[in-house]
Amino acid sequence: MRRILLVDGDSVNRDYLICLLDPFGTCVQAHDGRCALALLRDALDQGEPFDAVVIGRSLSGPDGPDLARRIDELQQLAGIPRGNRVRVLLLVPADAPPDPAFLQAHAVHAAIPAPGTRRLFMDMLS
Repeated sequence: MRRILLVDGDSVNRDYLICLLDPFGTCVQAHDGRCALALLRDALDQGEPFDAVVIGRSLSGPDGPDLARRIDELQQLAGIPRGNRVRVLLLVPADAPPDPAFLQAHAVHAAIPAPGTRRLFMDMLS
């Protein structure tokens, strides 16, 4: 079963996303970027890395794109090859999706228009 880290500063958003993601794996929640990085470090140290990280729009310290970049750096320092790193999904405003170069520069695998749908997550996680 997949391990999914869900990061969002708003508990209502996290509850909604857990309802969407629950069929795809076990969800672990983080309320901010610092907590998410600590959970990722612990998972790597225990040899049980996450399969995916879903970054919501309500986030502080660091924000979504910066968190994605830091996640990539953390895995690089751990010696994880680029092809084996956690899949990072970023929720973005539906009316203003970022360009692919921005996503690549921040090590984001896919942008999902907020609030997201089960079908979109299924496509991105498979």
